[in-house]
Amino acid sequence: MTVVAAADDLGGASRGAKGVPLPVAVAAAILGLCLALPIILTPIPPIGDYPNHLARMHIIASYSSSPELRANYTIHWVPSPYLAMDAIIPAFARVMPIPIAGQLFLVLTIALMAFGALAIHAVLFGRLSLWPLLAFLFLYNYDLNQGFANFLFGVGVWLSLLAAWMSTSSWRPWRRAIAFVFLILPLYFSHYFALLGYGLTIVAYELGQWLQQTPRTLRRLSGKAMMAGCQFL
Repeated sequence: MTVVAAADDLGGASRGAKGVPLPVAVAAAILGLCLALPIILTPIPPIGDYPNHLARMHIIASYSSSPELRANYTIHWVPSPYLAMDAIIPAFARVMPIPIAGQLFLVLTIALMAFGALAIHAVLFGRLSLWPLLAFLFLYNYDLNQGFANFLFGVGVWLSLLAAWMSTSSWRPWRRAIAFVFLILPLYFSHYFALLGYGLTIVAYELGQWLQQTPRTLRRLSGKAMMAGCQFL
């Protein structure tokens, strides 16, 4: 029995996904709830730099309506990485208090990392099993304990984007290049190290695909390099 249809275009990376088995969906939901509850039940999760980040979110969200904040702070937006929290939490704060917006961001970060791991497994094997649920054991990690929320959000985007890249290898090159030029932007604005990790995994994946081809020509390798590199321009 299946509950969610998976992507039917796996770009030759697998034999085609048939859906999410009910036991996997139920187990993922239970594990996700177990991971989310400590965050939901703690108004200000005591994780590293998170309280300082939350104070910054308050400044950004309340800046326009607070003369005191405008007298002491200046907000200067630049198109650089490390902006995931700065863009998302103040947007959430328009309809909810800052602490709840921060909790929602942390839960979203954990869910995105879990989704990315499951998506990569589905693309590679054409189906989901219980094995990728082991990734849930690593979602509470050192980086989360230190409060590196932007980086972990970027990791979730990285894994999800990698799964999308692998599943679209059968697309027309121009279509794929245009799509990923835009899809990579959230990763760039999340965290530079997550972008670097994504680039390294793309190189490893494409090199592995080339090594499986016959004949292995430099022309094919350069074509893969150009296709993969377009998104980073």
